[in-house]
Amino acid sequence: MPKKSVFVRFLISYVLILSIPLGIGSIAYMKAGQIVEQESTRYNMAMLQQVRQVVDAQLMDMKQFALEITYNPNIQAMLEGTGDDVKQRQLVVKTLSDLFRYKSMNQFIDDVYIYFKNDDTIISPAGQWHPSFFYDNMYHYDDISYDQWYGYLKRQDGFNGYLPLQSMQAGKWPENVITYIQPLMWRSKVYAGNLIILINERKIYDLLKNIELANHGLIYVVDGQNNMIASTKNNYDNLTAPLTVPDAPGFNNMFGREGTVTANYDNEDVVASYATSYVTDWKYVSIVPTSIFMDKVEYIRTFTLWTMAVCLVIGLVLAYFLASKNYNPIKELIAMLSSKSNTVGEPTYKNEYDFIKEAITSTVDESQRIKDTLSSQRPMLRTNLLFRLIHGHVDSQGKDNIDRSLELFDIQLISDKFAVMVMDIDDRSGFIKADSEYEWALVRFVTTNVMEELGNRVGRAYMVELNKDQLALLINFDDSNTAGVANIMMNIAQEAKIFLEREFNFFLTIGIGDVHEGIPSIETSYREAVTALNYKIIKGSHTIIYYGDIQQKEQNYYYPLNIELQLINYIKAGEFEKAEGILNDILHENFIERSLPYRLIQCLFFDIMSTAIKTLNEIKVDYADIFGPVFNPVEQILECQTVEQMHDTIKNIYERICSYIIDNRKSHNVELCKRIIAYIEEHYNDVNLGVATIAEYFKLNPSYLSYFFKEQTDQNMTDYINAVRLKKAKELLNDENLSINEIAKKIGYGTSARFIRVFKKGEGITPGEYRNGVAF
Repeated sequence: MPKKSVFVRFLISYVLILSIPLGIGSIAYMKAGQIVEQESTRYNMAMLQQVRQVVDAQLMDMKQFALEITYNPNIQAMLEGTGDDVKQRQLVVKTLSDLFRYKSMNQFIDDVYIYFKNDDTIISPAGQWHPSFFYDNMYHYDDISYDQWYGYLKRQDGFNGYLPLQSMQAGKWPENVITYIQPLMWRSKVYAGNLIILINERKIYDLLKNIELANHGLIYVVDGQNNMIASTKNNYDNLTAPLTVPDAPGFNNMFGREGTVTANYDNEDVVASYATSYVTDWKYVSIVPTSIFMDKVEYIRTFTLWTMAVCLVIGLVLAYFLASKNYNPIKELIAMLSSKSNTVGEPTYKNEYDFIKEAITSTVDESQRIKDTLSSQRPMLRTNLLFRLIHGHVDSQGKDNIDRSLELFDIQLISDKFAVMVMDIDDRSGFIKADSEYEWALVRFVTTNVMEELGNRVGRAYMVELNKDQLALLINFDDSNTAGVANIMMNIAQEAKIFLEREFNFFLTIGIGDVHEGIPSIETSYREAVTALNYKIIKGSHTIIYYGDIQQKEQNYYYPLNIELQLINYIKAGEFEKAEGILNDILHENFIERSLPYRLIQCLFFDIMSTAIKTLNEIKVDYADIFGPVFNPVEQILECQTVEQMHDTIKNIYERICSYIIDNRKSHNVELCKRIIAYIEEHYNDVNLGVATIAEYFKLNPSYLSYFFKEQTDQNMTDYINAVRLKKAKELLNDENLSINEIAKKIGYGTSARFIRVFKKGEGITPGEYRNGVAF
């Protein structure tokens, strides 16, 4: 049968099969477009509802804020009016403070002020004002005259709501604000004033710009009269006039609480979604270009068409390929084997089967070469298997795979009981002098031979190299040596350690894990051996440490806050002897009275080190000035091998810090004292001047400042402030035109009574008697 006729039949059958999924894909495309369009509409509305939720939440908070102000007792007292000037002034001060506090609690509010009808006055966080002065100098509306604004303040019709967005001059700066007015009733019955809250238009813009919908289109907020409140379209850094509502076909069809309409905006077709606020009569409107709104639909259309085109091309190619494959399988098999052959040019053979026979023979020979290569690398692979065994990396292979691997590398297991020793080569200087890899290999070779020979007396022993200076011995005990295994392992370690020290003059630290059953538990014994080895930080180097002998009763170390504070104070004072005494007490409590895990030991010394560094930061000393630029406190601790080394390192660091502080204290103290005295001389007329304010200015602890000033001047700081003030008072008493009350305020005393009391205590007479005596 001609090749072409069979090939065409194969090709047509595959093309017919290909047309089925392409037809189904076309139907699915049309349905998917409709679904995605509906999803886009729901997504836009969900984003707009998120806008409504965010802004409404702020408006609700503001109304709650207004309610709190309304029922504030100080404000209610101001609304009532007392007629007592002193009491009224006190209420004004309290009201100022309350308004300032309320304003600072709500970042959404730009400013707040209250108009009190009885006093015809305005109180804001900035002060008390007459309405005309407040309008001219604080908030001057561009499109509302003073009479209109004043009318809003005095209106008694119970109006409670928002004024349209207005431009104003806030001091010297132009702003667009939304004004919220709420009437204030005395005892909930009698109109007594109005609460006015100003919301900067940009505050609403800041809420809108973070909504994801704003990245795809525009968001508008309009009030019930269709006045613009805010929009994401504007550049608020250069805003000079109120926003305006877009005037475009379709925007007048927004009926109901929420919905979606199509419109034309800036000569572009758009989809406008809207939702009405639950709190006010505001309406939130999003405008998304139709091209973006339908972007997913267009994407699916384009993607589907391209996918179908690609599928058609790939399907045709695949149909051709499968047809060719079914027509001549033997030829393709020969082509595949030819690509693997090393023969140059067209291969020569009697027939296709002869060629296949020669190819198989070549493959068998190559397989044998690979086996020979693996045999030469057997020791390295054997070591890798043992390494994975003690680290627990072979359990997932399954028991059969493990047994085959052990058999392949001649690792014979005679029981189900295993234990691991880990040893550090601490000092090999007596055996080798150089630090070359060859001599290290010699050290490891000697150690391996000795340890495996001793381990083989009680079972099967296999050594594993972990690092250049660290080895692990895996022992598989026979059933006759299961009793007293801990003593057996200690004897092996002791005998090996003594032999290597005597014959080869190098020293080991050995950690011994417990005996466990099963191959998966080898890792447990190894971890125990590593833990025991790490305890050389307590036991010291050149020792044998059995995991069962480690006592870890304590799970926290002794370093309480009061001890740390004492250390900090001694460092600041440069008293190393006292600091050293505390360090010794900490060492005794943690390592004589307690038994800590080795990880907690490092944490303890890191904690003590951090105390020194924190103290240097507090007194503004760079530790590089003391220890040099390459000093690294973490490396200092990590390099220590024992507790004694850590303790000595810490003491040396503390001693150097104390010496530095003592050497630099004198000049620093004199300069600081001069600055404090100058500050008092300059601010004596501040009624709030005291130890706390001075300490805050110089960023010092008040208790420490008092102690420091007393130590430098032999005088209490409060007494010194009074002395400066009284000296100035004597000069002012010479001026007959100044009253005692005026002098008291000029020198920092809030009342004349306090001034008279301090003056008499310091001078023995009253200011009046002193003035009369001077005049006489």
